[in-house]
Amino acid sequence: MAILRHSFNAVAGILVFLASLYLSSHNENVEGTRQFAPAYLLLFVVWVCGFSLQFRPSTRLTGIAITLVPLFFLLFSFFFHVERGGLF
Repeated sequence: MAILRHSFNAVAGILVFLASLYLSSHNENVEGTRQFAPAYLLLFVVWVCGFSLQFRPSTRLTGIAITLVPLFFLLFSFFFHVERGGLF
């Protein structure tokens, strides 16, 4: 079970990190110029908090639940907002 949890954390961490970097750097304003939006980096910070909670056995389930929040947010945003013409 530990191997499955560690492999999930590795894949989810890479996906959340890359997606938060992409979203924070590819934000366009009204004039069409790109601007940096550091609020999307909070997704990775939330994932790191959940990952750190998984080291203690008493908070392991809470940590797993917290690491799922940014991943589900990104998946929901991608699959349900793409048909409207954009990620957000």
